Amino acid sequence: MRAQAVRNLVASLLHKLAQDDVFILASAIAYTALLSLFPLLVGIIALLSRVVTQAEAQRVVIEALNPYLPPDALRLVQETLAAVFATRDAAGILAVVALFWSGTAVAGALRHALNRVLRVTAGRTFWRRKLVELTLVVLAGAFISLSVIATALLAAVGAIRPLGRVAAIILAPPWGAVVAAAGPLIFPAAALLIVYGFLPNIRMHWRSLLVGTASGWVLVQLATRGFLWYVGTLAAYPLVYGPLAGIVVFLIWVYLVALAVLVGAEVGYIAAGPLGRSHA
Repeated sequence: MRAQAVRNLVASLLHKLAQDDVFILASAIAYTALLSLFPLLVGIIALLSRVVTQAEAQRVVIEALNPYLPPDALRLVQETLAAVFATRDAAGILAVVALFWSGTAVAGALRHALNRVLRVTAGRTFWRRKLVELTLVVLAGAFISLSVIATALLAAVGAIRPLGRVAAIILAPPWGAVVAAAGPLIFPAAALLIVYGFLPNIRMHWRSLLVGTASGWVLVQLATRGFLWYVGTLAAYPLVYGPLAGIVVFLIWVYLVALAVLVGAEVGYIAAGPLGRSHA
């Protein structure tokens, strides 16, 4: 019975993936992400530059992205950001808001794709959609900003002798390695839970939400780690694409992650059954 249920789930999933054009939707998300990423990162760095130096803000952003991006894509981001800030002055508040607004395009593409996957027919007003998308973008910026706050807190704690000893014990091996490894695992799960829970035009039932988040998390981890291994061992993108290799690697990586996110939503929609499906 269990094997038959798994076969039915796989068959339903494959049928729905083709019916919803998930592969095309993932391509649209990847293309939009390429256009949205740099305005968003520039906005985050401009915001952080009001607290720390611009160079420190860039370093924090790159370190926050390091566990997730392939090396070629990370190098592309690093070089592009360095070139942008070498030719511009500090951004004002209105410019930062405009940059974050531009960064909402990828959230809009993801919202449209999730609505398609979840069979959403209910609409939202333009301003409500943008408010939700902007909130998610700001949350992404807040996650990166927390790196600066955490670094400052650790430095302050380390300056207090009794607390400094406690911090040294916590961050010493093997606990330090555990803390460092937990972030790249916990953040994607939290991000998926927020995206599935708030981005579509309707609220997913808790059962569908949990199944989708768990499935999406596993698929994102497999896609990211598998692609990192492929790029590091078999791929020869620089030989084929030359200086465009970083862009190609970034697009493929975002495409795979977007595909994993959409498939996770499909699994949650199908596996949860009629009682666990989305509701308004």
